[in-house]
Amino acid sequence: MRIIGIALLLVMGCSQRLEPVNDETDSGEADTDTDTDTDADTDADADSDSDADTDTDTDTDTDALDCSGNYFTPTIGFGGTECLTSALSCGDSFEATTENGSTSFDHDDYDDMGCNGQDDLTDNFSAAERVYELWVPANTEAKVSLEMASGCNTLSLRVLETADQCTHYGLNTTCNAYTRVDPWNIEVDNLYGRTNGYMHQVIVDGKNGNTAVFRLSVDCS
Repeated sequence: MRIIGIALLLVMGCSQRLEPVNDETDSGEADTDTDTDTDADTDADADSDSDADTDTDTDTDTDALDCSGNYFTPTIGFGGTECLTSALSCGDSFEATTENGSTSFDHDDYDDMGCNGQDDLTDNFSAAERVYELWVPANTEAKVSLEMASGCNTLSLRVLETADQCTHYGLNTTCNAYTRVDPWNIEVDNLYGRTNGYMHQVIVDGKNGNTAVFRLSVDCS
């Protein structure tokens, strides 16, 4: 009996279905996530700011006189005289032209008053001039400056110390020496205030029939 039982157990064991082993070898689902995120931020900020400051500031002098400019040409006859354009005061500075001025003074007048310098010996001063009256205050020294336009017709500057307006003669008249700073600038200084009734007569005269523009200034100290 015991032998029969063992035999039955063997038969039953062999007849059992063998389940295959699930050998899950995950066949080739190789996670080939080739995320080659080569974020090559080539933002090469080559800020080639070649802001070459080419500011060629060629500041032209806006105060320069213009040969062909339209400048003030007032009528003559100030104070009822035959030659005066106007009166000057300390601190005055203005631009004008000799055009339409008086023709009261010429070479012989200046020669009689001792006003002709070496650079004026051959000039006839037949052109129009501008004549101004200047009263220098007491205890004051004045300087008159004439500026001409570079490259234009040249002018002369005469300052007379006189008791007579528009005088043509050397009587009671002294001609103050002038300094030619350069071809376009002339100065007369050492003009002092008088209490004897004498005034200064400032004359801007054209040469050889020519008119020209100018800037005239009076500085006092």
